[in-house]
Amino acid sequence: MLKHRAKIYLKSIIRKMLFFCSDISLLLLSFLIAYQVRDILYDAGLLIIPNPPVQYFYPYWYLLLFHILFLFVFDLYRLRFPYWLEVKKTVKAIAAGTVSIFFMLALLKISQEVSRFIILFIGLFAALAIPVLRALVKFLLFRLNLWQADVLVIANPDADFDSFYERLNENWYVGYRPALLIDVSSMERTALSEALSHVQLEHMIRENNIVLPILYKLDKNEFYDIFIRMDIYFEDIKLIPDLHSLFVNNVRVENDGSTIYINFENNLLRYNNRLLQYLFNKIASILIFLFLLPLFVLLGVLIKLDSRGPVLYRARRIGADKADFDVFKFRTMFRDADRKLHDILESDPALRREFERSFKLRNDPRITRVGRFLRKTSLDELPQIFNVLRGEMNLVGPRPIVHEEIEKYGNAFDELMKVKPGVTGLWQVSGRSDVDYEKRVQLDLFYIKNWSLWMDITILMRTVLVVLGGRGAY
Repeated sequence: MLKHRAKIYLKSIIRKMLFFCSDISLLLLSFLIAYQVRDILYDAGLLIIPNPPVQYFYPYWYLLLFHILFLFVFDLYRLRFPYWLEVKKTVKAIAAGTVSIFFMLALLKISQEVSRFIILFIGLFAALAIPVLRALVKFLLFRLNLWQADVLVIANPDADFDSFYERLNENWYVGYRPALLIDVSSMERTALSEALSHVQLEHMIRENNIVLPILYKLDKNEFYDIFIRMDIYFEDIKLIPDLHSLFVNNVRVENDGSTIYINFENNLLRYNNRLLQYLFNKIASILIFLFLLPLFVLLGVLIKLDSRGPVLYRARRIGADKADFDVFKFRTMFRDADRKLHDILESDPALRREFERSFKLRNDPRITRVGRFLRKTSLDELPQIFNVLRGEMNLVGPRPIVHEEIEKYGNAFDELMKVKPGVTGLWQVSGRSDVDYEKRVQLDLFYIKNWSLWMDITILMRTVLVVLGGRGAY
């Protein structure tokens, strides 16, 4: 076992050193870029005081270590996180490091000797670039077989287990690799004890290079027996409780010294969260509209040149509190689209069944040439920014639906109607039209229960990537 642990620690040290070196290199690079940018701004007459020689800053190199310190504090050298959560933690760490640098400058009374522009630029650049560089380092380590952490999965399988196991196996960014699976559902207690005896455990750990165990939805008695056996071999043990997948980000574990409480929060029922979401939507939608205004004009001209009819199309949808409103879209169909649809569905039962499943047709003859491009890229939905400005929609939220779809949402309909629909949402970044109704409902409920401002920001960023890829759009 000592040899096994030494091998694990060696790989861990190599990984941490690579991350440390990449972070330091990125921070030094960000300083050099900030120095050059400041030179350019001075030459352009936007700054009054010129840069001193670069050697002037050498004595202050230790200030960059505040960023490294907070990367350690936020466990970014020890724990493995999904990409977007790692981005969030990196932004927080760099922000804390930047504030600490300013505090240190004031404390040492040297705030006039170090450029505040350079400090802020380093923080901004590092917050954006460190997650990207770390992803490249992880991919390199993965290809060299130094990133994978082999895990022992001890499970009481249910209907969700196969999808969990597949996600675990395919998520190279996190890097947990199932090396061994023990299914306890059909094992007698004596057989389980024999399978997890100290001799057997040591053999399994050593032969499969097990780094940590994952206990999947075990009952109370199974969990206690297995945990006691595992605890002497591993620094960390991961437990997946028998909870619905909706409850992930909104769960807080508390204790009073003798009892564990799992607290479930409904984030979008909190007034402060709703206020934060409202302010974010107003400010962001104004900025997005101003940025995209030239594109709006260009697309409007193309639509008018392609076919007769108005540029914008109003589609009736159900909004918050079950109030109907008109969603604005760029027109993508011919003017007599409704008559064409009726004729098509009456003459082709297969197309009728396809339309009843998702209220869309993959090869829809009603769509114009420009309309097909707009739908493929989701640019037809850009005018919904007007709905956000009018307060009828949010930038991110549940999928807006029509009355004919209500029955497909079942008991979830009332909860979905508590919030405003979104221009984009989890349903869009998870496949758009390729996602069936059951999955759409689950994604929308997950969004409501786990809402955070960071989730809105990441969904907007992921939407851009999905749109560029054209996945699930028709």
